[in-house]
This record gives sequence, structure tokens and C-alpha cells, in this order.
Amino acid sequence: MCLVIRDERRQRGQRDGHPGPTAAFACATGPAIGPAAGAGGAAGSRPAGGSSISTPPRTKHPVIAPIRARLATGDRPRSEGNGCCCSISMPLTVRQYEDHIPGHEEHRGRGSHRWPGCEPVIMSRSETSPDEDPPATGNLVDRLLSGLPAEALLTDPDVTASYANDMASFCAAGTPAVVVLPRTVEQVQHVMRTATELRVPVVPQGARTGLSGAANASDGCIVLSLTKMDHILEISPVDRIAVVEPGVINATLSRAVGEHGLYYPPDPSSWEMCTIGGNIGTASGGLCCVKYGVTAEYVLGLDVVLADGRLMSTGRRTAKGVAGYDLTRLFVGSEGSLGIVVRATLALRPQPPQQLVLAAEFASTAAACDAVCRIMAGGHVPSLLELMDRTTVKAVNAMAHMGLPETTEALLLAAFDTLDPAADLAAVGALCEAAGATQVVPPTTPPSPNSCSRRGGCPSPHSKRSRARR
Repeated sequence: MCLVIRDERRQRGQRDGHPGPTAAFACATGPAIGPAAGAGGAAGSRPAGGSSISTPPRTKHPVIAPIRARLATGDRPRSEGNGCCCSISMPLTVRQYEDHIPGHEEHRGRGSHRWPGCEPVIMSRSETSPDEDPPATGNLVDRLLSGLPAEALLTDPDVTASYANDMASFCAAGTPAVVVLPRTVEQVQHVMRTATELRVPVVPQGARTGLSGAANASDGCIVLSLTKMDHILEISPVDRIAVVEPGVINATLSRAVGEHGLYYPPDPSSWEMCTIGGNIGTASGGLCCVKYGVTAEYVLGLDVVLADGRLMSTGRRTAKGVAGYDLTRLFVGSEGSLGIVVRATLALRPQPPQQLVLAAEFASTAAACDAVCRIMAGGHVPSLLELMDRTTVKAVNAMAHMGLPETTEALLLAAFDTLDPAADLAAVGALCEAAGATQVVPPTTPPSPNSCSRRGGCPSPHSKRSRARR
């Protein structure tokens, strides 16, 4: 797959006396075609990152040359509003670049730089181009039903409206044309092929617990909800991996691997509701990331359905994998703009000991930050280290009634799951007092389900670790 990438930084007349931006074709199966990255890049030059980019002579390139010719005569392509002949935006409808780049057909087969399976496309959030009529909803539903069971489609406007946005209700959201709930990879492929042919945007969704608006619908789109693909396909204690579908709930996976003495560290605050696919799409973190890292560190491999319906596999199942491009990391955090994750291979860790938590109150946020610096500079490795100011404490109490002290200016929470967490907490408590803590409350016994939790780091019955061991 190739993507046409816009570069609006070049000024008019900068290249060969012609106005307008330049374009580069980034291919997944071959080297880039187009001007070398960076200013003044010549054919075959090596950019700062060290990767070699092969670029044919600028004046004879079979795709770029016709663009320059049209720009020189003032005959600009369709995207006149933004001064660019072709662009990439998000997410997911595919348009073949023959519709955007003049003279493509006459150059096919004339030594143009192409590789097998490398077809340039444009991924656009727009439903249709300005001179085209939008596809009829009836036609879209009929096409989808040709490869999906009736129960997989939701068309009732009152129902589809409930899928319009995630938890970021303050972000703009459109009205989806249809909501699809696939159960198999083949059904996802059918949806993507249909969307591409009809030029309908696709917005993938998980449990919609995000706060960024990444899962918000656009007008006339297909909302692709992956919550029905919720099977844990494999747990391997030997390889320390789990293979899951995107709709698996984070807490469900944590409990399942806990039965094997294993641990899946990424723990977003919504871990009881959020899906693994959503965690991957948003590159979510969690309270324990100070020690264990974020979701990206635990995604070893992915199966992804591309915009044209092709199935692509990336990554590995092994602890070590250093060959080739790290395409897995490219998809993590892409929010569905590059493809639909339909399967994930996740790394697991041995289950750590039960953790202990410390709470320290400070008269100022600056003093609490000083304590954090002392803890990290002292070589301590907390499994949780969270700072809450007075405003945050009041908001948490108002929402969850957790009984946190609202008289403090800053509350620091620290936890350790080491072999001797009590000793670590004692050392950290001394550092907090040295930084000016007005009160330090270290526990003397492991937390019960109603005390400090692994996931929340403060009094709550919703402990991921305690629930996993019940």
C-alpha cells in the first residue's frame, strides 16, 4: 500500500520555478518514490535518520512530471482550497490516486517505479469528493448485508446515535449511516472492501471509554464496533504471550492470565470496561506505567485489515525480534487510521508480589514534586507514583466518594510490588518527610479489597490485583 503524503512547507517557485507543494509516495513494499525527505535532498541521498531513499530524476518522474506540467499552466487539480494536489487525512476511506493525479494511465508500463502489491492510495475522512454525490444509505446497507448477517447491522437512527461518540462528549461528533458489529475477520474485510468501493468513511470503535474523541463518528460513516470480537484465543505460559481479539476487556484478560501466574501490566483507569483493541488504537497507558511502561511495550504482533480489505500480519511471537521495519509500533496509537486491528499478540510478565501503597500529604504542589525527584534520584522503582492536587482530590471525591483528604494542597501516592515493599515504603516515607510532607501514611499490612488497590493506588474496592485473586 502506498500513501500520498502532502508537504505544504515548500514555497511557490522553490522547485524548478513551479508553484505548489511536492508529493512523496511512501510504499509499504518498496522504497519511497519522490523527492528525498528534507530540504535539498538529491536523488539517492540519505536523510538524517540514516535510511536511504531512492528518487528518480525530478524532471522525468512519470507521476510527478504531469503534476508539474499542470501546475505550470495553472490547471490545478481538484484540491484547490488547500493548495495541494493530493493529501493524506484520517481515517479510513481509500481512494485510488488515478482519480487525483493526472496522466497516470499513460505512464503505466513505461518504466514507472512500481513494486508488486504497492498501489498508491489516499486515505481520507471525506465521504466523497466535491463533484460526486454521496452514496445512498440503502445501497450501502444492501452491499453490507451481502456479506454480513442481519443482526450485525444497526440502522435504527435512535440506536446508531448512541454510537456517535466516546466519553469525550465535548468533541464534535457526526451521525453514522450504519453501525456494524462484526464477529469474524472475514466480516471486517467485507466491511472495508464495501466502504472502499462506495467511498464511505469507517470509524472503528471499542468500548468507547476514551476521552480524546478518537472514536467519534463522522456524518454518513460506517461505525465499526469490534466489541463482539471478544475471544481470548491463546495463553502460553511458556512463551509468556496471549493472543486475543480486539474486543477482549482488559480486566477479563488480566484475570485469565492471572490464573496461569502471569500478569498483563497495562492498566488504564477504565480497565474494567476498556477493550484491548481500544488500548492498542490509543496507545493507552495506566497507573503502573512508571515501572512497567505503556501498551506499546506489550504488543508483539498484530493482524490488521487494511482499508481495501487485505489482511496484514506484523510483528512476532518471540521475546526477541529485530529484523525489518517495526510496523507493529506504527499501528499502535494510530486510532484506526491505518487499518483495523483484528488480532493481537501480547507479551505477559510473571505475576509480581502483592504491592503496598503509601500516601503522603503536602502543603504545596512544589514540595510534592520535590519528593518525587528525591524518590527517583534515590534509585527507587515504584510500581505507582501519582500526584494529585487539591482540585483533583475534590473532583475524585465528588465522583467516587473515596474519602480522600480535601484539606491538603497535594497528595502523593507511591506503591511498591518488590520482594520487600515495606522496606521500600519506609525509605520513601523518609524522603517525603524530608521534602516537607505534613503527613505520611504507610500501611503495615498488605491491602485488603477495601484498602489501597493496585490499579487505583488509593482506597477503593476496585483492585485489579485483588479481584484477580478472588
